[in-house]
Amino acid sequence: RVHGEKGFSLMNILAFLAMLCLAVSQGSTAPVPAVFMHGISATSSSMAHAQAFVEQNIPGVFTYSIQIFSNKDFDSEFVSMTRQVEFMAEELASIPELAGGFNLFCVSQGGQNCRGYIERYAGMGKYPPVNIFIAWVSVQGGIFGIPDGGLLNPVVDRLLSTAPYDPVVQATVAPAGYWKDPFALAAYINGSEFLADINNEGPVKNATYRENLLRLAHIVFLYSEVDTILIPRETGWFSFYAPESDTVVVPPNATALYAEDWIGLRALDESGRLTFGTTTCEHQDYESACFDRYVTEY
Repeated sequence: RVHGEKGFSLMNILAFLAMLCLAVSQGSTAPVPAVFMHGISATSSSMAHAQAFVEQNIPGVFTYSIQIFSNKDFDSEFVSMTRQVEFMAEELASIPELAGGFNLFCVSQGGQNCRGYIERYAGMGKYPPVNIFIAWVSVQGGIFGIPDGGLLNPVVDRLLSTAPYDPVVQATVAPAGYWKDPFALAAYINGSEFLADINNEGPVKNATYRENLLRLAHIVFLYSEVDTILIPRETGWFSFYAPESDTVVVPPNATALYAEDWIGLRALDESGRLTFGTTTCEHQDYESACFDRYVTEY
């Protein structure tokens, strides 16, 4: 289930990741700390199983589950992605155990929070660096489409479908920050307050974003083959619809973001530090045997 351009075997990659997860840092005998970031309409408690699973399998590891603002469901829904990442950065900087660096495990919308932190803050000034980043069924290439049953509520779904790039919507509805309309790409690039920026999709590229991602030891991007929430599900690999289409999905290595290396994905891949993988777990499954199996694998 590992996909890449360099032909590394699964066993080699797993051995490499296991070595890094258990690596000592700066003369310490303790494992690298692990930090968890929940998704939308959730709180830090949704990461309890993942946190306990890692603690059980890596004895002595320090773990922490990020809390956004008041740690209520609505904080992850009705606070812009940029504000969420700002808050996250200050929270991480305040934890002494993380000062030497940590590994990040982030799910769904949280995968964007974490990449935003890495690109905009990690390793700079008071903000601790990141060693390994695992993005579990997360939004990386954008979403375009409301799943059956809605995304949040009818009002938000309507705003995303009609006025996603309105400044007020961008500032108050988190998913608007990664809503990418393939039929209105200019409006997306000019109006997206978050995803277009951290993906370096504008005409002026932020070199710091690329430099910060390239500091990581390894990154794993996963999407679920049975995901019915993220549209398209392959967004977890930075794949997205071709311009003027909502049916044709462009593979990650065929995107300009990868080919022109806007944020460092190609360089990471060529150096053996990038893994694309899949799961067969439901989108919001963070505590079943299916989840445990893939967490152990990746």
